[in-house]
Amino acid sequence: MESETVWDLSWKRPENLPYPKIWRRFEAISRKTGTKYKIKIQDIPEDRFEEAIYFNEAYQDRKEPILSALKISEDTESVIALRILRRKMLEQRISLMATIDQEDDAHSKCEMIGTLLLSVRSKNDPPTKQGGKQLKKVFDLFAHLLKGHDPFQLLESDCYISNFGLTVAPNYYGLGIGLELELQSQAVGKACGISGSSILFTSMYSQPLWRKLGCTLLNDVRYDEFKNESGEVIIPNVVGSPVADFRICRLGGRDESVATGKKLGADWTAVIRNAHKNVISVKNTTRLSEP
Repeated sequence: MESETVWDLSWKRPENLPYPKIWRRFEAISRKTGTKYKIKIQDIPEDRFEEAIYFNEAYQDRKEPILSALKISEDTESVIALRILRRKMLEQRISLMATIDQEDDAHSKCEMIGTLLLSVRSKNDPPTKQGGKQLKKVFDLFAHLLKGHDPFQLLESDCYISNFGLTVAPNYYGLGIGLELELQSQAVGKACGISGSSILFTSMYSQPLWRKLGCTLLNDVRYDEFKNESGEVIIPNVVGSPVADFRICRLGGRDESVATGKKLGADWTAVIRNAHKNVISVKNTTRLSEP
């Protein structure tokens, strides 16, 4: 089954960029409980790759709207394929994790409470092939949203960061961890000399982030309108948001030169606006100096 999955990524992290690196420290207060947390955002070190994979299997595969609707964790071939893909991404040493901030050392075993798995796609990468019936539907959605759009051309770059999954442990929802991970991915990208990124937003909880990240809508689709040749909905029963939208952004802020002029559908814009009413209070934030 492993031979059915091909995912070759040619990009390498610059050797002069320290690894693993702590990118950000901040304090957050839960508005629900009043509990204060010290949190740090850092590279995922090699000795925690497997932990990060299982962290995503435990939370993302069961809670992310598309993967949950597809019951991806029940499709053995898709589970194996996802492990291969995640390991390939982690080996590029650009993915991030959030941990409880108890020690200064980036190699410390502080509790993992969030991850952002990233890959760098290059023009010279060979075509990918995904094993697993259910996982293939996810990549069919990617292909549908990218039809007629070339991120390399739009971002005027030979490589860009592809965001493959933002995951936060449920006990730590509402602390702004997702936004901090996404913001630091931009810092990492700039430090690596990468000028742009792409993000597929699938959840009402992640979709509000695009405004703060300066992303531009490339394409979107309602799940109930994403159908095969027989007219069957490919990913039925998606809970949370009726729309998946694919965005690109230049690292460092909004750039209208990549805008397509496509507007969000009113039916789900209202859903997004009402999401996260009980989100976060972040205090005493300390941004580490840029490398």
